[in-house]
Amino acid sequence: MKFQVVGADRETGEDVKIVVEARDEVDAATIASRRNIMVSSVAFFRLAPPPKRNLKQCPKCKESIDKGARKCPHCRSTQPAPPWAYAIVALLVLGPALWCCGPCSWNDDSHEADRPESRDERVEKHFSAWDGSHPGLTAYIKKTMNDPDSYQHDETRYVDKGDHLIVYTSLRGKNAFGGVVRNTVVTKVDLQGNVVEIISQGP
Repeated sequence: MKFQVVGADRETGEDVKIVVEARDEVDAATIASRRNIMVSSVAFFRLAPPPKRNLKQCPKCKESIDKGARKCPHCRSTQPAPPWAYAIVALLVLGPALWCCGPCSWNDDSHEADRPESRDERVEKHFSAWDGSHPGLTAYIKKTMNDPDSYQHDETRYVDKGDHLIVYTSLRGKNAFGGVVRNTVVTKVDLQGNVVEIISQGP
């Protein structure tokens, strides 16, 4: 039998704990004393039970094997994956698709980047979101003015003609005598924002 002996080393005084094979407690204390140990207690030593193994039965040879084993160590057959493994694979494969392509009524902008741009949106891009002016037409008008720095935009509107736009712009600026006058310019503009033709210009 095995006994655990607790005591102190006679020479150093250090605590000592040893396990000895003996017939009984007295025999265990005697063995410890011969090893120069002052015995304070002797107790029967019980080994901790081995941990329980998580086992399953091999479906082919019926032997017990670890649940996590991918091959049976007895018959070498491949073991089926546990059911939860299939659920994880399905979630990894189908999850992103279901998240992206499922009902998006709660998030109408989820595919905004993939939606083709409408004609109205393409046309509106040619006009300033700040004051509604047409940058291409503004640049053209300033080139023809006596004092480009005096340019003041009043209003811009347009008519969509299909392959081009008719743009009406009213503005104010200084003439050659320094007086501020109002002018209206009507132009033909292509769908790329370029001024194609001046249709009319005047007060």
